Amino acid sequence: MDYGVRDFRFSSTTMNKLGRRGIEQADVFELRERGAVFVPQKQTFEIGADGELRQRPRRLLMIGRNWAGQLLTIVLELPDSEGTCQVVTGFDAKPNEVTWYRQRGGR
Repeated sequence: MDYGVRDFRFSSTTMNKLGRRGIEQADVFELRERGAVFVPQKQTFEIGADGELRQRPRRLLMIGRNWAGQLLTIVLELPDSEGTCQVVTGFDAKPNEVTWYRQRGGR
């Protein structure tokens, strides 16, 4: 299930995060094109700078391989009505994410 993800938006902050981890904008599109697995994150809470407890929006993990074979996890905000997701960050897939990827048919 692709959760309606059709396109991506990147902020300059996100591009800097990805760049520090050796991930390019093209990698995000490659994962989707190559049949990435989408895993919804559970609702979580965070403590704001003012000390208040807030509910953090649900996000999607997109896990897949780029053309170089690197297994990546890209964190996305949920898609808007047109299927566009804001990219939050990305990194090499963690062991539990590799397991999710394989359980859902990824190779």
